[in-house]
Amino acid sequence: CTEYPQEQLFDTVWKSAQAFAFLALVLGGGGTIFAWCSTCFVFSRVTWRWTGYELILASICQGLVYLWFQTQMCSWNTCSMSYGAKSDLLAVTLWFVSGIMVLCRYPMPLR
Repeated sequence: CTEYPQEQLFDTVWKSAQAFAFLALVLGGGGTIFAWCSTCFVFSRVTWRWTGYELILASICQGLVYLWFQTQMCSWNTCSMSYGAKSDLLAVTLWFVSGIMVLCRYPMPLR
């Protein structure tokens, strides 16, 4: 383990990556809960479309988490993609695909 200097550890890029990770969690989680609730409730087309936008925005925010590789710590240290970064790529892909699927298909209400 290496101790990092506190003055260089949390630069603006690091904080931005953390903020985008939080936004991706909130948007993606909210979109997922909303899609799950659609199994019991009927939502309008406009509301359904906004859910798709929310999931695509979660994908964009999840992708912007990769700003972390531009931190000062990576400038003087070797940073590479590990298991977490690879699973983040999968999350970006799944959020985007689910957002596109929600935009393309509106579930018809049963009568």
